[in-house]
Order: sequence, then C-alpha cells, then structure tokens
Amino acid sequence: MSGIESVDKGKGSRMQLNKSLSNTAQWVKLNVGGTCFMTTKSTLCRDPNSFLCRLCSEESDLISDMDETGAYMIDRDPTYFSPILNYLRHGKLVLNKNLAEEGVLEEAEFYNITELINIVKERILQRDKKLCSEQVKKHTYRVLQCHEDELTWMISTMSDEWKFEQLVNIGSKYNYGNYDQAEFLCVVSREEGVADSPKTESTDKAKPCCLDTMKFRPRITIMSAVHDIRRNKLNSVSPSMLSAQEYSAKEFNEYLNKTGVHYYIRYVLTFASIFGVFPVSSIYRRDVHKLTFRWYYPMAIYSFLLFCGFASIEIFSLDYTIRNLNQDNLTAKGGIKKATSGSIFYGNACCALWMFIKLAKKWPKLMQDWRAVEISMQRFGAPRLGWKSTTLAVVLLVFAFTEHGLHNWLNTRPGGKDDIASMSLIDNDDNGSLILLDQSATFTGYLERFSLKTHWYLYDDYESYNPVKGFLVMWLSLTATFLWNFTDLFIMLVSSALAAQFKKLTKSMHSVRGQMLTMSQWQEYRETYTSLTHLVKKIDDHINVIVALSIGSNIYFICAQLITEIDSIKHSYFRTLFYMYSFMFLVFRTTAVVMQASAINDESKKIVPEIFMCPTHSYSIETQRFLQEVTSDYVALTGLKMFSITRNFLLGVAGAVLTYEIVLIQLQNTN
Repeated sequence: MSGIESVDKGKGSRMQLNKSLSNTAQWVKLNVGGTCFMTTKSTLCRDPNSFLCRLCSEESDLISDMDETGAYMIDRDPTYFSPILNYLRHGKLVLNKNLAEEGVLEEAEFYNITELINIVKERILQRDKKLCSEQVKKHTYRVLQCHEDELTWMISTMSDEWKFEQLVNIGSKYNYGNYDQAEFLCVVSREEGVADSPKTESTDKAKPCCLDTMKFRPRITIMSAVHDIRRNKLNSVSPSMLSAQEYSAKEFNEYLNKTGVHYYIRYVLTFASIFGVFPVSSIYRRDVHKLTFRWYYPMAIYSFLLFCGFASIEIFSLDYTIRNLNQDNLTAKGGIKKATSGSIFYGNACCALWMFIKLAKKWPKLMQDWRAVEISMQRFGAPRLGWKSTTLAVVLLVFAFTEHGLHNWLNTRPGGKDDIASMSLIDNDDNGSLILLDQSATFTGYLERFSLKTHWYLYDDYESYNPVKGFLVMWLSLTATFLWNFTDLFIMLVSSALAAQFKKLTKSMHSVRGQMLTMSQWQEYRETYTSLTHLVKKIDDHINVIVALSIGSNIYFICAQLITEIDSIKHSYFRTLFYMYSFMFLVFRTTAVVMQASAINDESKKIVPEIFMCPTHSYSIETQRFLQEVTSDYVALTGLKMFSITRNFLLGVAGAVLTYEIVLIQLQNTN
C-alpha cells in the first residue's frame, strides 16, 4: 500500500508542476517607457492584428529587446499605455480627466488596435460637437452703478436671464442731489448665443465689460452707469435705432452722393466756376473724391486772367481815389461814393477772387473731410438741403442781377443824365466842350456809354476808348458783381449746411430725451459733436478772411447807398426807387448772411438742454465730459479770428452803419 501511495503522490506533484509551468508561460511582462506592466497573452491577443499580439506570439517576426527581468522593452509613453491595456482587458475605454483623447488615439494607432481606434475617433467627434454647442453660448457682463437705497430694487427687478455675480462698495464718489449715499458696483452676467449677438448689439449698444468674476477688483474707471435691466423691457435707446435705414460705410457714401452737402451746393459752385470764380475741376461730379485743382486747367487759367483784369482796373481806380479823396469831395454830395466806389468794388473783387482761388486748392480735401464726418453720422441720416440751397441761390442771384441791370440802365440809357457825369470825361475835355457819346440803342452804343459813364477813370480822353476795351470792362464789371454776391451766397450755403448737421444731432438727442442711455451711447453723441465742432473750425480756418471781406464790403456799400438815397430824393422818381431797392437789397443780403452764419452757433447751443434732461441714473463721466465740452467750447464762424458771427453781431453791424451814416451826413452839411 505504501508503494501505491508513493506512486500517486508522484503523479500529483508532476501534474501541479506542469500546471504551474503552463500558467507561467501565459504571463507576459512589458517594460513601456521604464514602467513595467504584467498581463497575459490572452489579453494582448484580444486584437490578433495588433502589435502586442505579434510581439508575444511564439512565431513572432518582431525583434524586441528584453531587460534583465525578461520584460519586452517598448519605447512609448506609459501614461497613455494604461488605457490601452485596460481596454484589452475589459473592452471599455476609460480615461482620466488629465488624459486627452488625441494621445490615446496616437497610441492606439501605434499598437494597431483597430477597434480602439474607431472608439477613440468617435469619442473625439462627440467631444467636439459638445464643445461647439457650448461655444455657441457666451457670457455678457454688465457693471451697474446704483445707490445704497436702490440696490434691493435693482436686484429684485433683474430679469431671469441675468445672474448676479459680485457687489463692490465704491463709497460716495458721486453725489446726486443733496444726499450723500454709498455707491455700489453690481456685476451681473447672462448667457446668450453668438448667433444672437448682432441682434443684441443693435438694441443695446453698451459694450460689455468682459470681467473675470474671480479676479474682479473695484478699480474701474469706465463703467456703464445705467440701469439697463428691466423685468418687462430694456429702456435703452441707441442712436443707431434712430436711423430709418442702416447702411454700410460704402453704401452710405453712395447715398451721400445723392443727398450729401456737396450734392446740393455743386450746382451753385458749377455756376461760379463758369464765371471763373471757383476753379475746381469736376465740381459738378457727385463723388467728392473726384474733385481736383490744377493750375494748368482751363478754369484755373481763366480765373488767373480775371484776377489780372480786376487788378488792372483796381490800379486805375485806386489812383483816381487817391487823387480825388480831398476835402471838397468829402463834403460834396455823393463825393465819397464817387471817389471810392470803384476802388472798393474792384479791390473787393481782387481779394475775393484770390481767396476763392486759394480755397479751390483746398476744397477737394476739405470736402473729403466733410464727407467723412457725414459718414460717421450715418446713424442720424443726411440733412436735406436741396430746396433751401436752390431757392436761396436763385432768389439772391435774381435780385443781384436785377439790381445790376437797373443800375446800368439808369446810367447808360440813351439820352439819360446821371449823377456821375460831373466827375467823368463827359464834362471834362480839354476844350470845355461837351463830348457827345453814341446815343444809339445798339450794343456798341451801350458799351460806349457804359464804359465812359461808369468807368471814366480808365480813360485819359475820349479817343482812348475802343469797343474791345469796352467789352472787357463790361464783362469784368459783370463778373465782379457776381463775385460780390457769390461771396455772400457761399457763406450762406456753407453755414446752412453746417447748421443742418448740428440740427440732426440735436433732433436725435431730443428723440431720446429723458431715457436711459448707456455710457457708450453718451460717448457716441459726444464724439459726433466733437467731430462737428472740429469740422466747423477747419472750415473757418479757410473762409474766415472771406467772411471778414463780405461783412466789410457790405457795410461800406450800405452806407454808400443810404447816403446816395438821401441825395437822390432831389433827382428823378425812378432813380429814387432804384436806390431804395438797392439799399433794401443790401440790407436783406447782409442780414441773411449774418443770420445764416449765426445759425451754427445757435444750433450748437441747442444741445445743452437735451443734456440737462439726462436722468439721474443715466448720468456718467461721459455725460459730464459732453456737457463740459458743449458749454465751454464756442462754435461759430469768425471774421479773421477777430469777431464771431452770432445774432448779437447783427446789432453791432446795424450800430456801425448808423454811426458812419451820421458822420457822412455831418461831413456833407459842413459845406
């Protein structure tokens, strides 16, 4: 029995040894990047086509080094090998939070585990979709400023989409009324879609303060000091909502080509360029970027020739004035006008034409700057000046040429007498005999009478006249008359256009009077006002000499016509009517110039009451800056930077005219 038991024990020990050797052969040790992993062949052979299965197979064609423990050495990242090995063990992909799917995908592709590759790619796709859906949402932050007694009300009235984030006590920096209360900054946020953001921007122009609520500090210098959150509605109106139609900058530029300032005044400027007064090429074109000035252009050459013609007549008339401005002429009735009218008239023409030639050189750039301001004000729309500019130009020029025609008819009609004859060639030939002029009702006869009766100081004797010279004198006189009137018309057109720009801004602010505006909206209004004031000052830098010339010449001719009208009472009835008409026209024109130019100052001041109507909770640092700028800056056209054109200036002009008129009457009464 003992022999049989020993045999059975030997068989059992051999079976256990064989089983142990079989299990040892199933285990595989891997050294991945210095980290050892223990697993079985069955686990590694889960995917027969994988690198790991081929590595541990008995008929492996892969050559791999082993370390001193007999582990296969693999030069890969051990961190990302753990998810690979776990997947081979239980067929599920489990990742830690600090592991990226892309890293696992790289390892799966290296080990050629097809199933795992597909799983990781699918997970990456799902992750990206989720990320995109989360990115559609964004957080908009608002910083609200409120008093201590308003804090509870503000938080309780916030709509559901807004979330309270943080509250900061900033003390009592701002005082409203007679009460000194603590001020708070309340940070709120809401989640909104990117796709909805353009719509949000169109109704709420306040730019969000992108704040990290964990890093928020109470050292904010620019904040939205408005309660723009309400339970039922957002009581915030943006200037961009005031425009009936929105345009891009390019589209609005095309729109201004049909409605802008240049579009309306280009007709008058074109008419002036025909007379050689405003030599800007392509002035009739709608696009301001096509305006040019070149000295070698025909219009510029013609303007220069006109200037030479005016200067030539001015030399003769000034010489006549110097020789005849004596005590006898000062005390004689009409003597001052007869001695000085020619030199003043053509001196004014020379100065005005030279000023307009200089302005024409700057005009293309000036109109481009004006167009830039118009484009920046596209949210307010473009002022309509068509009927006003056209009516003003037509009325003024009709009255002006009527006055010029009546003056020439009274002094050059066949067989007529005039009060200038006493100082002309007609009664002053060397032999003392009367020189008979051509009294025929022909054009040549008119030229002869016009030249010798109104421009006698250009001729030494009767024989020095010829029809060509007479025609040139007539054309220069007509052009000088147009230039004299165009100077006033130009000032009125430019002034009315600038005043209309301010009126648009004031109208826009009036439409939101008393409503809650964000600080960015107040900034928008302030910057628009600033751009307009800069435009006025830039234009004034170019035309202040023209304004002074216009006011000075008008005052002189009003005084001259008034004293002549008083003298003409003893003359014919028609001559009295003419001087009365001429005097009234000069008064009307001077008044219109001053009133139109003063409209700029009037419209700029109308913005002040709109700022005063700002609600308490809408008041911010931008509102304060806006109010300070409007009240401290003086916006008006000037004359040589010495006087500003306002309504009060008109009273000063009237007082000057009366004073000089009394002096002239006293001079005549002394003789």
